[in-house]
Amino acid sequence: PSFNRIKIGIGNGTKYSVLYKLCKDIKIACALRTDPLISAQAGYVSIDIAKSSADRRIIHYEDYSLKMDRERLTFAIGVDIECKLVEVDMSSPDSVCPSFLIGGTPRCGKSQLVMSFVISVMDRFTPEQVQFIIIDPKQVDFRIFENLAWVKEYKCFAEDAIEVLNDLLEESQDRYSKFAKVGARNLAEYQDMGYKMPRLVVIYDEYADHVGDKENKATLEKVL
Repeated sequence: PSFNRIKIGIGNGTKYSVLYKLCKDIKIACALRTDPLISAQAGYVSIDIAKSSADRRIIHYEDYSLKMDRERLTFAIGVDIECKLVEVDMSSPDSVCPSFLIGGTPRCGKSQLVMSFVISVMDRFTPEQVQFIIIDPKQVDFRIFENLAWVKEYKCFAEDAIEVLNDLLEESQDRYSKFAKVGARNLAEYQDMGYKMPRLVVIYDEYADHVGDKENKATLEKVL
């Protein structure tokens, strides 16, 4: 978390507006670099004070692995201001995040974030439950996964990527047909009926470079 949170309970005779007006006084008294964020919460007032970059810490996978969801396909993205694990559900048909576009400056840790997701999935699920399709133009970060049982396909070139995505489009249609035959609306319901079918996760590294080419972009937009 990039903030420390202080929780203050207030009596019936105290108004939130009184505390809110103390923002500048708190900044001066505590010698803060930025104004504290004061907001009303359910039953208390929170005062969030920004940490310096030196005060932030790395979250280690082993400290949270046992807390991660073992039923749903989730993506751990860090911890919240109260140091509780934050996971995004990628398996629910109602999920608002069935896909992620991860961006950032060079060497900021984008590939490491994706690798941590891949490793956490392999730690929690069997190859029969989850399969990866990895498109890795750099052939550096994700090469270590190439021959593992969880990896259905490992490709390195834009032409391969387009072919793989076209195949996935056909796979998607085939799966919907199988769902319809047994009256399932989605993969979760299909599996609940006793049918086995792995989830497919596509990792597309350096996607921005591929869509930078107009021809590739037009082709990719048709299959994504």
